[in-house]
Amino acid sequence: MKKTKKINSLQSLRFLAFLGIFVWHLNGYLDIKAPNFAAVAVPFFFMLSGFVSVLNIDKYIDDSKSMIKNIVNYTKKKMGKIYKLYLLVLILYMPISFKHIVLDQGYSLILYIVLFAVNILLLQSWMPKFTNGLSHAGWYLSNLMFLSIITVPLHKLKKFINKDNRIIINIIYICTSVILLFEYCSLFKNNVSFWLYYFPIFCAFEYSIGMDIAQIYKKIKDKFTDYSFISLTVVEIMIFYAAIIMLGYERCFSLGFQLSLLYIIINGLIILCFSLTKGLITKVLSIRPLVKLGELSNNMYLIHIITISYILSLLDKILEHNNLNKIIASILVLLVTVCLSYIYSLYENKKLKDKLIRFFGNFKRRKFKFTNFTIIANNCFAGIIYRNNNIPYQSPTCGLFIMPDDYIKFIYNLKKYLSKEMQQISINDSKYKEYLETINYSGTIGKIDDIEVMFLHYKDFEEAKNKWYKRAERINYDKIIYKFNDQNNCTYDNLKDFQSFKAKNKLCFTAKKYNGVDSIIFEEFEKDGYVKNDTKEKIFKKYINIYDYINSIDGDK
Repeated sequence: MKKTKKINSLQSLRFLAFLGIFVWHLNGYLDIKAPNFAAVAVPFFFMLSGFVSVLNIDKYIDDSKSMIKNIVNYTKKKMGKIYKLYLLVLILYMPISFKHIVLDQGYSLILYIVLFAVNILLLQSWMPKFTNGLSHAGWYLSNLMFLSIITVPLHKLKKFINKDNRIIINIIYICTSVILLFEYCSLFKNNVSFWLYYFPIFCAFEYSIGMDIAQIYKKIKDKFTDYSFISLTVVEIMIFYAAIIMLGYERCFSLGFQLSLLYIIINGLIILCFSLTKGLITKVLSIRPLVKLGELSNNMYLIHIITISYILSLLDKILEHNNLNKIIASILVLLVTVCLSYIYSLYENKKLKDKLIRFFGNFKRRKFKFTNFTIIANNCFAGIIYRNNNIPYQSPTCGLFIMPDDYIKFIYNLKKYLSKEMQQISINDSKYKEYLETINYSGTIGKIDDIEVMFLHYKDFEEAKNKWYKRAERINYDKIIYKFNDQNNCTYDNLKDFQSFKAKNKLCFTAKKYNGVDSIIFEEFEKDGYVKNDTKEKIFKKYINIYDYINSIDGDK
C-alpha cells in the first residue's frame, strides 16, 4: 500500500490553532480581550481531522471484513493512544472538578460520580449543562470518539457520489448545508455556544466538510505544480489576511460562536490552500520545529488545562501581580505544556521506555563476557536480549515470528534461506491464513522460497526486509544459539526435529515435559498447553539465567 505523505504545513497549523485556544483560555488571567480564537481553532481541528481521515482511511479499511469490524478497528487506531492521556488528565483534574461541581455549585456526590462515568465513556459532549464539568478539554475527545465511529460509514457513503461531478456536488452540498445551518442556529440562539461549538452533530458537519475538501484536494492537487512561487505566496497571504479580518470583525462586534459558520468557510479555505500551495508561508510552516509542535497539538490540547490550572495557581502565590509577571507565567505554562506533551509522546510511541531500557542495558551488558553472539529465534526473543542489554542486533530474527514448520526448515538450511530474495505476500496468500486470522495478525509477511516470516514491529515491508538483510550480515556463525518454543501450533514432531538438529547451543522452551525432548519447562503456562510468552525478561529469567548460559556457550560451526 502506498504510504500517505504528511502535509507539513497543515501539521504546523495545528500548533497555531492550539496556540489560539491557549491564549483564549488565558484571557481572564491576562486581563485582555483577545478575539475568540477557540471558536476558530476548534472547528479547524475537526475539519482538518476529516481532511486527514480521507487521506489515511485506506490503511484501516479491509473490504473483506464487515462494516462493524472496520469501524471498531478504525476507532481503536484513532483513539487508543490519546484516550490514555485523556484518562490521566481526567484523574489529575479531579480536585478542581470536584470543587467546582460539588463544593461550589452544590451538586451531590452521586451526580459527580455519574458525571465521571459519563466522561470516561466520552459522552459528555451530548450534555449541554455538563459538557465542560470534569475537564475543559474532554468534550473534544468525546466528539472525536463520535467522529471516529462515523468515519467509515461516511467514507462509504461519499464513495457513492459520482466521481466525475464530485467537486460540483461537494460545493453544492457545502453551500446548502451552510444555508440550512444558518436557519438551524437561529432556533437555538439562546445556547448557541453549545449547538455550534460543542454539539457532536455540528462537529460532524465540520468533519464531513473536511472530508469533502480532501476529495477536492485529491482531484486538483496536480494542477498546482505550474503556478509560480510568487503567485502562490500572494494567494497564501490573501487567505491569512481574510482570517485576520474575520477575527477582527468578531472582536469588534463580540458575536463569538455565532460566527461559527463563517469560521467553517475560512478554515476550509486555509486547509485547501496550504495543502495545495508551495508559497512562502507554506515554506515557513514546513520548518521542522513547527511541524513537530503540530504533531504534539492533541497532547498539548489535553494537557494545557492541567498546567494552566495548577501552575498558574502556584505562580500566583510566588510572583507579584503585574502584567509582566503574568506574561512570564503564561510563557512558562506554555513551555511546560510543550515539554510534558513531548515526554508523553515519547511514552506513547514507546520511545521513552526504549530509551530507559537501553540506558540500563549499558549496565546489564557488563554481565556478558562477550557480546558478539547471534540468537536465531522463532519469535522476538533474540531482539529482546539485544535490546534489553543495548547490544547491536546480530540476528535477522528480531521483531518477528516464524511458524514451527518453517522455522525448522530455516535452521536446517540457514545460509541457503539467508541468500535468497524475500518477497512480500498478503495474509490471503499465506499458507497460514486461517491461523493468522484467528490471532488477528495485522503485520506484514515476507516469503523466502517456501518459508514465511511474520514481521511484527516494523512500519512497512521495506523496513522489515532491509533490516532482515542488514542484520543477517552481522551473524556470528562461531557463536550462534538456536532458540525454539512450543507456541504457534507447534507439534511434537517439530520439537523432535529441533531435538535432532545438530547444533551445540540450543534452547527449547515448553509448557510441559515431552519424551525425548530436552527443554526448559515454563511451568506457569502448563494449563495453556504451550509457552504463551517467553519474550518478557521477568518471565524467562525465572527459568534460565541468560547471562550464565551465553557466557558458557561453545563455538558452533
